[in-house]
Amino acid sequence: MGPITGLWLKEQTKLEILTVIESSRQQGVSARRTCSLLAIEHRRGVRWQQQSRQGQPLANLIPGPKEPRHRVLPEEIDQIVTLAQSQEYVDLSHRILAVTAWDQGLFQASFSTVYRVLKERNLMTARGPGRSHNGNSKPPVRKDLTGPNQRWCWDISYLMTGQRGEFLFLYLLLDEWSRKVIQWRIAWHQTAEESRRLLEGGLADQNILDLPEEQRPEVINDRGRQMKAKPIQRLCEDHGMPQ
Repeated sequence: MGPITGLWLKEQTKLEILTVIESSRQQGVSARRTCSLLAIEHRRGVRWQQQSRQGQPLANLIPGPKEPRHRVLPEEIDQIVTLAQSQEYVDLSHRILAVTAWDQGLFQASFSTVYRVLKERNLMTARGPGRSHNGNSKPPVRKDLTGPNQRWCWDISYLMTGQRGEFLFLYLLLDEWSRKVIQWRIAWHQTAEESRRLLEGGLADQNILDLPEEQRPEVINDRGRQMKAKPIQRLCEDHGMPQ
């Protein structure tokens, strides 16, 4: 029948091999010799014989334990979901959520486990009061600009470094009317704290807080995690600048 080393055999084939081994044994041929003639490993034949004597099936099973020993418990899954939906942590990524849970002693889960749980429950998108775009929303109505400091826009861009896979981040605040760079920062991380410093620097540089609230600029940004963070929302609300 040819070499079968490394092959998975059907249950019927194994039974036929055991029949040949038993028939050869009755004729005085050792099981090791018979296995050698059949081009199978002797230990495989011995294992099949033991399983047959014990009444165990010879069909191939999926390797590994049926249930992972360190699987996530249902109560731990509930804790992950509760933490992700809480208002205090609604802006955090799955990695920061995992570290936060470790620090607070809530549960021990890897980054990938937290990601998998959130993805299964559709919590990897916006978890706050805002919702993701459905493609049918109307564009916002924006007033015509007549001068500087009426509308600001800001974003975060990647900057390449000499090390592959490592980037710096450029925080840039522009005046939409004049295209003037009002404020910029370079940092190793994308955080709401760096974003807050960017906007506060623009407020101080342009003396915006000396203006009445109705003359202060509105702030335009995308729906990135740093842009939707509560410190940024509070800063815009406290200073009377629509975001």
